[in-house]
Amino acid sequence: MFHPAMQTIEFPDGTTRVRIDAAALDPEDFVVRSTLDGGFFIFPRASKHRWTDAELPFRSLVLFPDGTVRSSGFPKFRNYGEQADEGQALSAAFGRGEVTLADKRDGSLIIIDMEEDELRVRSRGMMSLSDQNDFRRGVENTLDAYPFLRRLRRDDGARREVLEALSKWSLLYEYTSPSNRIILAYERAELHLLGMVNKHTLEVVVHGPQLAAASVLTGVPLVATEEHSTSELTIYLRDIAARISTEGVVAAWMDEHGRTRLTKMKSREYLALHALRMNLEGRMAPLLYVLDSRPETWRDQLMHLGVDVETLTMLETEAKDYFAKLLPVELQIVDLVAWVTPLTTQDRKTAVARIREELVTRGLSPDPWFHAAMLLFRPTNERDNLRRQVIGPLLFQKGAREMLSLELDPTIRQLLPPHLRPAETTGDQADERLPTQTNAPATQGVLPAVTAADATTLPQAQSVSTRVRR
Repeated sequence: MFHPAMQTIEFPDGTTRVRIDAAALDPEDFVVRSTLDGGFFIFPRASKHRWTDAELPFRSLVLFPDGTVRSSGFPKFRNYGEQADEGQALSAAFGRGEVTLADKRDGSLIIIDMEEDELRVRSRGMMSLSDQNDFRRGVENTLDAYPFLRRLRRDDGARREVLEALSKWSLLYEYTSPSNRIILAYERAELHLLGMVNKHTLEVVVHGPQLAAASVLTGVPLVATEEHSTSELTIYLRDIAARISTEGVVAAWMDEHGRTRLTKMKSREYLALHALRMNLEGRMAPLLYVLDSRPETWRDQLMHLGVDVETLTMLETEAKDYFAKLLPVELQIVDLVAWVTPLTTQDRKTAVARIREELVTRGLSPDPWFHAAMLLFRPTNERDNLRRQVIGPLLFQKGAREMLSLELDPTIRQLLPPHLRPAETTGDQADERLPTQTNAPATQGVLPAVTAADATTLPQAQSVSTRVRR
């Protein structure tokens, strides 16, 4: 369960603590920033979307210079269904009645660490709130609305009174506010205590007497929890999916190693609202077409472009519909290549006549199939455009150039990385650059196909959401 970068060290006072070698983390997956005091701030790169269990603690960590933990957010936790074996383990724990369920509030994680000289406050993606402007002011005003927290922030004596009880814990709160809206709207600014992480062991606590004591000491209420009346997780999931005006719940359970695991289960309404926020609903088919996606690669490709799991879950039906329509076209393309390829060695005039006859026999229209067939007479690099020559007209009633230029949806333009983004053209300029498909085969200027291997190198696109979770 431990990552190679982690080791357990025994200290002279008899305690044991986790020590992390930041240099041992894969730089392609994690960012390691140096802090002013010689420590480190660790967080994942935006392109990281696959996590091993051993990597989960590295979601948001601040280290002392010696590698011990100064501050920790929650470990990375997944959506239900994101990983099959985790879903099976959760289902088994649910059936045994060993799952705690808490309200999933739609806000920003705030991490508080009690130190002798200060109450350190940060968000998941930052080492401090010092450079977050309006967000910082909103959080600080909300902290001061809780008398105990206000006293702990300003009174050294008050901090010393609770230091022994809380100093080894990172306290994790959800901050919701009308000014910090993600998807759901809240009437007032509030904090709720979600859990704690032991900085010596990285143990996660999300219920029980220790968390209740921390709630009393800081004066911040615990997040609401709920009971369930069924031992069947599938039944409970249907209940969660049907709820309105809520994000969902977080299930806490113990894995086979005795460590607390957290899994998100979200309502259908929330997923729909989230998808609309990403502006991709109804636009999946042209996006998958532009990326030349396959059923086994589309999720990875879109994650590398910055689309999150929640949005992919909601839009999965659109993707499946697209691939269901694409499959018979793909099979026809394979068949076309099989019977046209032998003709490419014949006299061109004879081959063209045979192709026209065969298309009539097979009931295939000349546009796009004749133009596609003729690509097989061209150099190999031009044949790569054959799929685009066919798919655009058949699935979208548009030529390949139309799909990849003027009529490509602006939202999809913004999501695509620069090297896949078509040039902007208007008016006469567009007519000059884009002859119709019947006049000339659309081979020049068509965007290159993106393979599964290429997807791992796509640059991160700027998010189209208006607010990002901190």
